[in-house]
Amino acid sequence: MAVSFETAWPDAEQFIFGQLVTATKHKADVTAFIDDELPPGLINIWRFNTGGGSALHTWSGGGGSSKPCFGSLTTLGELEGRYDSRAKAQLVAGRVWNVLNEQSNFHRKRHIQWFRMGENGMPIITKTTFTPARGPRDNVRVCHLVTMQFDLVFNTTKEY
Repeated sequence: MAVSFETAWPDAEQFIFGQLVTATKHKADVTAFIDDELPPGLINIWRFNTGGGSALHTWSGGGGSSKPCFGSLTTLGELEGRYDSRAKAQLVAGRVWNVLNEQSNFHRKRHIQWFRMGENGMPIITKTTFTPARGPRDNVRVCHLVTMQFDLVFNTTKEY
């Protein structure tokens, strides 16, 4: 598959999203989303996105060169979920760990070099409240948020 700056990032994000949907036993666009925020009012869902990170990973001018090295890019990824129990939040985190544990699930698939736990990737689970989409607006419920961070390295110039 030919990759370019225009196609590499969204293709890598979509591929990883699909793998995570399968691993967590969720449904794309129903209980799992590519988005920057969790949809309001829904429970037992997660969202995934990629982007951000240090330009130091991109601008490596080995051998004294100051030219950019764009053959591969490193960016951050994040999965955030909202669940009605701590156990469900832990289950999703465990399923993600399980798929990450087997490197062949991501390493050198398509044009992805690595998808792995980031520096702050260990799951964080916090208790909070939310208002369900249906029912009285004052029906505030307890929920558990799980957040995991990742590193994503993908090629931008090579044909696969």
